[in-house]
Amino acid sequence: MKDKWLDDWKRTKKKFEELTGKKKPSEKLLGIFRKSSGMESALKSCDKGIEALDKNWTQGDQKRLKSQQDMQKAIVSFKKEADKYTQMLDSAIAKSKDAEEKTVYYRGLKMLKAKLAEYADSYEQSLAFDQAQLEEGESYADKHWKIAEKKLKAAVSTAVARVKTAAAVVSKEKEESWPDFITNLTQGIRELTWALENVQDARKKGAELADPAGLLKSLSTLEGKLPNGPGVLDASQMLAFTKTLAEIAKAVKKTYKI
Repeated sequence: MKDKWLDDWKRTKKKFEELTGKKKPSEKLLGIFRKSSGMESALKSCDKGIEALDKNWTQGDQKRLKSQQDMQKAIVSFKKEADKYTQMLDSAIAKSKDAEEKTVYYRGLKMLKAKLAEYADSYEQSLAFDQAQLEEGESYADKHWKIAEKKLKAAVSTAVARVKTAAAVVSKEKEESWPDFITNLTQGIRELTWALENVQDARKKGAELADPAGLLKSLSTLEGKLPNGPGVLDASQMLAFTKTLAEIAKAVKKTYKI
């Protein structure tokens, strides 16, 4: 799980540049987009905080409480940095006098905001889960599965919705719709991947669950086949991708009875 969201953020920034690559931005706008060292530092702190929570869960209440307090501070700092970064980028886009540039970059900004919100939610859920472990009651494995199950249900719903949106995009048959198709498919794949990784964590903590390795491999293979630009696939091939993702989501639902 090391650097999980930091690495994903780096991939997301590359995806942003791919989505907006057709429209060369102003130097000022590009400079603000790349000025994200604060974001990466905040993500690194949160990722380390997650590692500390996982490491200290059997080390006594005092160590666990300290890890939780440090994680809470890291989350607050991350959310402040995320707001600052997106507001600067939003302001720079708004000042552009190029209507086409605005449209393209607002689409990319929407993706960045969604990802940052997802990271914050993931960190907060992990912290809440660890805090719950200090209370008496269910076993650690049972509580861990409850959190994983919640994320899995949400991921399946999201993947199904993304499939429908991507299929609708295909019907438009317009080159400018290509980024929306790729964004929806990629997001659906990654939502399921992250949720299944939580299932893996639950298994490591003792939860008796089916091994998600096969499903994870299918998702990885599907994402690896997605092309980087428009014109590579025809409509029938694009719809085949949406069908495959829908089938994987169905398999996840059946495997874990959610």
